[in-house]
Amino acid sequence: FPESSIGTFSMKQLLGNLNARLKREQEEEANQTPPKFHRKDFYGRRFYLTATPHGVNQHYAAQDKHFDEDNVKYDVRVMPITFHSNNTFTAMGTEKILRGRFGITGEKGDKLW
Repeated sequence: FPESSIGTFSMKQLLGNLNARLKREQEEEANQTPPKFHRKDFYGRRFYLTATPHGVNQHYAAQDKHFDEDNVKYDVRVMPITFHSNNTFTAMGTEKILRGRFGITGEKGDKLW
């Protein structure tokens, strides 16, 4: 078919938030370092967790007439902790079983919560 001029056509480009930020976000992503750890790095692995008690509050200890600082026992426990593929963990102690969820946080991806 030969070309024929029937009418006029015009286009206008509208830049919304998504299009306007695209270049800046790509530059920011390129400057970011990859996280140090990923959740899958911990799946099926076992570590040892050391649980230590909180220190004694001196204000309450001064008010308690039965408190004797020389006889305070600190119960330090070490228990194996296992990480599972559904982002949960299990820690088996002598008297306690701890269960919960875990994740990786921090700017560098190096903190476990």
